[in-house]
Amino acid sequence: TLNLSGMTSITTIGDLFCQEASALTCLDISGMTSLTTIGAGFCYDASSLTTLNLSGMTNITHIENGFCRGASSLATLDLSGLTNVTTIGHAFCRRASYLTTLDLSGLTNVTTIGHGFCRGALSLTCLDLSKMTSLTSIASEFCHGASSLKTLNLSGMTSITTIGDEFCLGASSLTCVD
Repeated sequence: TLNLSGMTSITTIGDLFCQEASALTCLDISGMTSLTTIGAGFCYDASSLTTLNLSGMTNITHIENGFCRGASSLATLDLSGLTNVTTIGHAFCRRASYLTTLDLSGLTNVTTIGHGFCRGALSLTCLDLSKMTSLTSIASEFCHGASSLKTLNLSGMTSITTIGDEFCLGASSLTCVD
């Protein structure tokens, strides 16, 4: 367990924070309310991470490449409080194989989702991106291999102009796209 919630003056977390922290199970940075930047590779291959608390992160504008990539034990991720995010970088939650719940409901300002978004998120069953009304581009390999994904809600995406290659390739359980 790593609790950094009392570090209220931190504005930047650099690249590869907790990369390969294979024994880390719980990370709380919720009190870092001044935080504007989380670098690339945040919790990359933190394979035992089950709990991540990012509540109160309203100043973050970009989710950089490799965010929780390989965090294979992470089951629930709530990013609804990241209300100023405009970009989700490449390999977001790639190989987060036990991820079942992903809340992105507060990310209404996102314009771009990078390639490999939730690629290999084998346990994800439902994904609702309907609040991403500013989204214009989804890069390649979106939910590639998300074999348990049954429901995908894209209904609010009235600004979308580009969907990349291999969109939902291997999402063999997908029964409803709205």
